Amino acid sequence: MTTRDCLHRRLAGGFFVLGLVLALAGAACAETFTFTANTAISISDTTYDNMDIVVQGCTVTIDGAHAFNSLTLERNASNQPGIVTHSPGASGLNLTVTGDVTVQGPAGELVASRIDVSGKGSPSETGLGAGGNGTSYGGGAGYGGVGGAGIGSSGGVEYGSREQPVDCGSGGGKGGISVGGLGGGAIRLRVNGTLTLDGVMAADGIQVSNTGGGGSGGSIYLTVGTLTGSGTMSAIGGTPPSANSGGGAGGRIAVYYADMSGFAVSQISVLGGSTGARKGGDGTVYLAQVEPPEIAPIGDHYAVTGLPYRGPLPVIVGDSAGVEWDVVAGPSGMTIDETTGEVYWAVPSAAGSPYTVTIQATNAAG
Repeated sequence: MTTRDCLHRRLAGGFFVLGLVLALAGAACAETFTFTANTAISISDTTYDNMDIVVQGCTVTIDGAHAFNSLTLERNASNQPGIVTHSPGASGLNLTVTGDVTVQGPAGELVASRIDVSGKGSPSETGLGAGGNGTSYGGGAGYGGVGGAGIGSSGGVEYGSREQPVDCGSGGGKGGISVGGLGGGAIRLRVNGTLTLDGVMAADGIQVSNTGGGGSGGSIYLTVGTLTGSGTMSAIGGTPPSANSGGGAGGRIAVYYADMSGFAVSQISVLGGSTGARKGGDGTVYLAQVEPPEIAPIGDHYAVTGLPYRGPLPVIVGDSAGVEWDVVAGPSGMTIDETTGEVYWAVPSAAGSPYTVTIQATNAAG
């Protein structure tokens, strides 16, 4: 075949040094923006991307994927916490931070700041693990475990991934006319530097009525260089006031890290809501210490002009846990599956010389 009807493509391993140089360059010149009033950042709003962000004594609601240079959550002079969350029922909070994240903790009567998506998941009777309705008492929602059964109602089913949890929690079942609790939301956070969690990171299910079933905890999927701090991380299920209604199941938390020596496992909770016979099942915690990934060599490949092209699945040498993929360089229009590393080019075009495509695999260690 000639260069008019095919193209020659070359794949190489990720350039981690290049990625580091770019991150350092961004840190040196990034603009700082301090939020002091409640603000919503929509999916399409990139105004604050690549900045050093400070959330001071207010709530910033972030929907969709965004990237910051650094992120600091702190209280203000009136003792109001800095809070980051996502909208109810949204797909979740999805942040990439090239530098450090700091969540300020309490000090005496001074409040802690929070990354908090509690109750931001599925509402009553909805979600993949929704609790069953009852004539008097609702069943708890499931997620990382099975929801607790209420009197005359069933608990919701377990669902989702233990290693890569991205789902929101589900809503509890109705108890008579009382609605079920709300499921916890979803946090996807990548921190290339250090996450100092002295405050709260929560994706808890919450309760909104007396006899409705508890909402299930949501998800926290964290990739971090260093995790440290005296705070808490939770995705617990909701507890109904009535002992006859089912508790929500705990959610799922997965942490991929290079160094977690400054943060104890006991600071993480995925307990199911309620106690005794109506208790929701506990959720799951998955922890993995990782090394920088290495991509096995990939040979040359060919694509036909005008016909969709899918590349080979790249192979990681050693541990592939928590790896995410990106196209560093390649022809216009080429995309990559962030989870598998498979590249896709919808409409290949001919060129006078071979295209060189560079893909990059990263995890918590680099």
